[in-house]
Amino acid sequence: MPGSKPAEAYDAFLEPLQKALSCITNEPLIGRENSRKTGGKRTLTFPGDPAGLGGSGGLALTVSFEYEIYKTGDTGKMKYRCRTHGYKHQIVTDEFAEVILFHWHPGEAEDRAGLPQRPHIHMGTELLAADGRLTRRNHLPSGRVSLEDVVEFAITDLGVTPLRDDWQTVIDNTRALFEKHRTWGGRGLNQ
Repeated sequence: MPGSKPAEAYDAFLEPLQKALSCITNEPLIGRENSRKTGGKRTLTFPGDPAGLGGSGGLALTVSFEYEIYKTGDTGKMKYRCRTHGYKHQIVTDEFAEVILFHWHPGEAEDRAGLPQRPHIHMGTELLAADGRLTRRNHLPSGRVSLEDVVEFAITDLGVTPLRDDWQTVIDNTRALFEKHRTWGGRGLNQ
């Protein structure tokens, strides 16, 4: 998201994420030390990770973005932007058992073929049969998954009760803003 100053770029990055999350939790995302400055990667998370999800039957969400504020070379309102370097969004039970995990962490590890990590999903132990072919270690390819996709999935597929009546409008609007400003990756397996 763009801004004329680093702090404006940070706020433009954070505000739609927080708005999307307000559909399912009241927990704020927070940046760590120097979160509004250029130079170096920073992390954005919930202060009391994981955050409980309203009316969810015992589900919670962890959110982690690794991002960087950088100078674009443009002038004016587009002088600075935030770039996502990775994410880990995980839906867990209130006992911390993993349900489904949406990951992209290219700098952390390589996949089994020795390639940098691509966006992927892990099925949590709550969804896997003990004698099944899939394990929680399998990386199911996903393409880039936005936080809006995770929030919408929690509501429509996992039965999390939205905290706002206008949740679909909020998700549609913040997703459109994300898609307008993202620098890579569309929806689907081949994006």
